[in-house]
Amino acid sequence: GRLINMATSNLSFLSNFGQFFPSIVVGIFALIAGAAVVWQSFGVYTLIGIGYIVAWYPLQILGVLASTKDRTTTDNLTNERVKTTSETIEAIRLLKMYTWEFKFKEKIEQIRRKEVDFLKGASIGGALSRACAFSIQDCGTFLMFIAYYYTGHTLQVGDVFASYFVFNYLRLFSS
Repeated sequence: GRLINMATSNLSFLSNFGQFFPSIVVGIFALIAGAAVVWQSFGVYTLIGIGYIVAWYPLQILGVLASTKDRTTTDNLTNERVKTTSETIEAIRLLKMYTWEFKFKEKIEQIRRKEVDFLKGASIGGALSRACAFSIQDCGTFLMFIAYYYTGHTLQVGDVFASYFVFNYLRLFSS
C-alpha cells in the first residue's frame, strides 16, 4: 500500500508533462500563425499585442518551475507522512504497550500541518500564475487596440472580434 501511494503521487509529473509538452512545441507555431492572421487587419500594431504576450513567457516559465519545485516539496512531505503513518500502524501493538500512540499521533499531525501549510502557499502561487496567464491575451489585445485607435485608425467591429478570437485561441498554447 505504501509503495502504491508513493508511486501514484510521484508519477503524476509524467502524466502532466506528457499532457502539456506538445502545447509548448505547437504554441510557437500557433503564435506565428496567429500573428500573421491579425497582421492582415492591424499591421505593425500586431507586434504590440504579440510582444506583450511574448514578454510574459519568461515569467510564466518561472511560475511553472516554482510550481514544479513546490510539487516536489509537497510530494516529499506526503511521502514522509505516509511513511510515518505506515510505520505507526505496523508497530501499533508496541506503541500501545508503551503508550506512545499520542507521541506518534502528534508527530503525524505535525507533518500534516507542515504539508497543509505548504499546500496553501503553493495554491496561492498557482492561482496568481493562472490569473496572469488568463489575462495576458486580453491585456495584449487591449494594448494593440488602444495603440491602433490613438494613432488615427478606425477600429472595425469584424477586425476587432476576429483578432480578439485569435488572441484568445493563443491562450490555449501560452497558459
